[in-house]
Amino acid sequence: MSGSRRTRFRMPSGPQLRRGPGPEAQPVGNRPPRHLAVLLLLPLLVSGCGEGSPTGPGKAIEGLPRSLSQAEELLIEAGNDFAFRFLDQVYGSAPDTSVFLAPLSASMALGMTMIFISYLSFSAQ
Repeated sequence: MSGSRRTRFRMPSGPQLRRGPGPEAQPVGNRPPRHLAVLLLLPLLVSGCGEGSPTGPGKAIEGLPRSLSQAEELLIEAGNDFAFRFLDQVYGSAPDTSVFLAPLSASMALGMTMIFISYLSFSAQ
């Protein structure tokens, strides 16, 4: 072996390009293999399989922990009334289309607007 020269394999420097089915070259080596994503997601998919919770079935809720006050019952009724009137108004404007809306979100947005307006009127005094 004396006098013989060992050559080491060297990776070429700079980005490597691979020709794809299209006219453009695609960079290689900067992204993980596609099967790696499947291998990483497989345990999550398998852990989701099974019957219910690992601690067993949950206890059924048979009632509220306390009775509601009159103000809370009025708030529930008002929220339900708003939701159905809102749905009627939106659906009535375009009855031939599909409607997807969130009455709770609209109610919360209106509530935040009311709080902001009351803050503005309070700070103006």
